[in-house]
Amino acid sequence: MFIPWSTRFNIKGNLNTGLSEPATVVVVVVVVVVVLVVVVVVVVVVVVTLLHFSIALHILCSLACTAKDFRHEKFYL
Repeated sequence: MFIPWSTRFNIKGNLNTGLSEPATVVVVVVVVVVVLVVVVVVVVVVVVTLLHFSIALHILCSLACTAKDFRHEKFYL
């Protein structure tokens, strides 16, 4: 007696995608995981860039303030 695979695993076709339900679930899970990974990477890149920019700005400001202090000291000397 031959039992078709679709009956054996109770797989129903999905009219929207043309894929079986397990394949559709796998595709949805993969898409969600990829979107989450992309969002996390973008957030990390933005945060690291902002941190580097703020650190660089802080260093430049401190150097400028130090140079200004030295200049004032020279004036006072």
